[in-house]
Amino acid sequence: MAISPQLLYLQDPLKFEFEASVVEKIALPGGRQGVILDRTYFYPSGGGQEHDTGQIESAAVLDVYKSQDNSRVIHVLDRDLPVGSVRARIDSDRRIRHMQHHTAQHLLSQCFLRQLHASTVSANINGCSPSTLDLESPAISKIDLETVENLANEVIFQNLQVKSYFVSGAESASLPVRKPDAVHAEIRIVEIDSFDYSACSGTHCTRTGSIGILKITKTERQNEKMRVHFFAGMQALEYFRASFDTLIRLSAAFSVHPRDLESSVLQQSQELGSVNKQLESTRHELLKLETLRLLQESETIQQRLCVLEAYEARPAQELRLLASECCQHPCTVALFSSLSSGKISLVVGCSPGSGVKADEMLQVLLQPLGGRGGGDSAFSQGGFPGSSEQQADLMQNAVRLLKTLPPPENVDG
Repeated sequence: MAISPQLLYLQDPLKFEFEASVVEKIALPGGRQGVILDRTYFYPSGGGQEHDTGQIESAAVLDVYKSQDNSRVIHVLDRDLPVGSVRARIDSDRRIRHMQHHTAQHLLSQCFLRQLHASTVSANINGCSPSTLDLESPAISKIDLETVENLANEVIFQNLQVKSYFVSGAESASLPVRKPDAVHAEIRIVEIDSFDYSACSGTHCTRTGSIGILKITKTERQNEKMRVHFFAGMQALEYFRASFDTLIRLSAAFSVHPRDLESSVLQQSQELGSVNKQLESTRHELLKLETLRLLQESETIQQRLCVLEAYEARPAQELRLLASECCQHPCTVALFSSLSSGKISLVVGCSPGSGVKADEMLQVLLQPLGGRGGGDSAFSQGGFPGSSEQQADLMQNAVRLLKTLPPPENVDG
């Protein structure tokens, strides 16, 4: 079968520099420039694989894609180029990464099919971040993943030939193609030496050994499919290198051999958890003591014990705990604010019999300031962007509001 004279990457994916002619210029949206060459080795986005980048003369190639009728390859440039002869150079690192990942995806899909009878329904190839494939499969165990990964790397180490060729639709029916192509009269087959046959128009390694190594990093449920993330080739090396560097730094920090790092981290995690529980218990005791002090120093307004305090950068959780402790005391209103990073948090607590509803008081105080919050009659919380001056005004407004409220009913004395 004949190969289009324009799509030379199908014939030689390792050709990174070539000469061609700009035969047409296209004005693209956003003021961008597109050109069509009489022949090209640039890969256009498609089939789950991203486009090539590189240079055409002094212009950077930003994107490459096929026209809607698939008849032309459009090269998107960062500047204008004249019609005529040009020299072009493909970013070889990006191309090789895509080749490694795309061939690895074919290999991995076949391994999942052979080992787990799991078919690949889609894939995304990216040589600069994990590539993915989506499987028609339920949850996959760690042991099954390792079995698939081991088989894939065995085939890589065998350095099998990867070849591509065109066949007719009828001829493809006689091949064990993983996913048949029923659309095109001519079908390009990428074959991993009798191990896998795939209908594909992407760029691939010429031998499995060029993939280097393949590592599955994780799986996750995605739209009722099982998504598998994996690294291959140079990206896998970078992943292993970063992981190893992290392992060495952590081992040094814990003063243990790398093989003992996991047990050391787990032990310290358990010890830290125990310490945190003790600290939490101590913090609660200190808050109770602080509550006693606040109750003793608080003012009685309209026969209610009113506990009001303004803080700086105090966590909202502590404000809530203080309000809860204070409201264990009968006929009490607790109001605490905290200013942190230009935001004022407000907590209001009202004990039974106080005759005050926390949610109503919160709204009265916050509404003039554009604040928002919510809760119920016993406890409410909100906030708004503000300054120290606004916090001071808020506390004064709270005192004024409490003085206008009628005394609670059924209060002795």
